Amino acid sequence: MMNAKTIRLAIIGLGNWARRAYLPNLSLIHGVEIAALCTRSRENLEAALSLVTGSPRCFEEYGSMLGWGEFDGVIVATAAGGHREIVESFLRAGYPVLCEKPLAPTVEECDGLVRTAAATGLPLQVGLEFRYAPNCVRVSEVLRSGGIGRPSLIWCHVFRDKARSVLTESERYTLPGGVFSEFLCHYLDLMTWFAGGSPASITVDAGRRLGTPSFDHGSLQMAFANDAVASLSFSMFAPRQSEEVRLGIVGDAGAVELDLRTGQLLLSSTTRAPEVVQLPDPGHPSQPYPGCYEQIVDFAECIRARRAPKVDAAIGRNLVALTLAADASAKANTKRRISMSD
Repeated sequence: MMNAKTIRLAIIGLGNWARRAYLPNLSLIHGVEIAALCTRSRENLEAALSLVTGSPRCFEEYGSMLGWGEFDGVIVATAAGGHREIVESFLRAGYPVLCEKPLAPTVEECDGLVRTAAATGLPLQVGLEFRYAPNCVRVSEVLRSGGIGRPSLIWCHVFRDKARSVLTESERYTLPGGVFSEFLCHYLDLMTWFAGGSPASITVDAGRRLGTPSFDHGSLQMAFANDAVASLSFSMFAPRQSEEVRLGIVGDAGAVELDLRTGQLLLSSTTRAPEVVQLPDPGHPSQPYPGCYEQIVDFAECIRARRAPKVDAAIGRNLVALTLAADASAKANTKRRISMSD
């Protein structure tokens, strides 16, 4: 393990998400450099190298990269099926890990990673970047300060023009957890975060309008132990000019509404006039997804301070359990209520 002030990171998996979310932001962070890249795809490697400065070591197999070992932490952005094996290998070798969501395909595999992280005492962070986005952090702060009183209702609308993706990449949406893991997980995570804990139950009614095995529209309801309730509606074939991604929270002393496409917040309460807040500020470095920049900064600081990450393996595990339960409820086709204690 290296102890230099500059944090040297290795990246395993150089697909579209790694090249769009991780590499551009890594180049903007002072005191962090890319030490190694690992992929079996020559095409992906060449595309990644065009985005980075310096001369990172390149590997086709993560075992060879692990044997080299000249880095301080690793970002795992491979397909979820290999997450447990890869993450465990690096944790047991003494390296902190930032693992892209989902943490693993099954709750049992996630539980194994939670145990490994606890046994090694090393940071295992899960890639849920919305929890780091300035506008979402502001909402969390408002809730913690009692700015809208006790939250009772959380709602979310996710209406996107994703029909082409569903039709041409339908396998993405039929993996464990289905559309709830691949497309809706970030919104479900925000709703559980804002509600103050994992739901006690979930009920889903969903359909397949586009004629693929994937659910492409529907509604979802969650009930929480603190009596808060949540509702999410989604469509993957909304007209582009009608796309909408909004989330709102109603409390007994006010409300907050967040436009996740523009970053605009509307805050209102019984004691003050409505306030419109635009976050992030102009010139904010995160590109192109809110929270990606802060997420990597937090990982680097976890490595330096050997502290736990804000979004840890337990959060990743609970989200996997939630998306699997949502998929099971949708497949039951009877508006089946799934208890999260099952």
